[in-house]
Amino acid sequence: SKTLYYTNIGLNNIFGYSINRPLSNFHRSDVSFLVHQNSLPLIPDYTNKNIFFTRNRIRLKLIPNIRYFLNTNFDHHFWGYLELTNRQQKFLNNTMESILEGYCNSPESIKNMKKLPLVMQLECLHHLLKSYTLRQITTDHIIKLQSFLGFSD
Repeated sequence: SKTLYYTNIGLNNIFGYSINRPLSNFHRSDVSFLVHQNSLPLIPDYTNKNIFFTRNRIRLKLIPNIRYFLNTNFDHHFWGYLELTNRQQKFLNNTMESILEGYCNSPESIKNMKKLPLVMQLECLHHLLKSYTLRQITTDHIIKLQSFLGFSD
């Protein structure tokens, strides 16, 4: 597998290349500091100024307006919020994985799935189906199966 080191594409795979974004978790000021401290070359991406891309409209238009009109400390609060939500997401992922491994590992477990919240029912069905087929399981497959089994929230 070919790897590209690219910091501004949100895709996992493009044209057969896997995209590795090693700096995506760092704030711009942290990257600038590392570049300066280590005398590294900085190669700007010409697409970063193109407001055709939604990410750039947000970064170049929306966020500066939020800073100016609503909160000058927006960046600090936003990064704190992202850090908190990332920690919470990791916890939820680990919890879900434990539940899937222990609760959704055999066809017999389907009868007990109805006791779970809807989102967990869907994940459980997906986990179970993946273990029995090599086909790509889509959300549509899961929703149809959930309806067929009479699951609801």
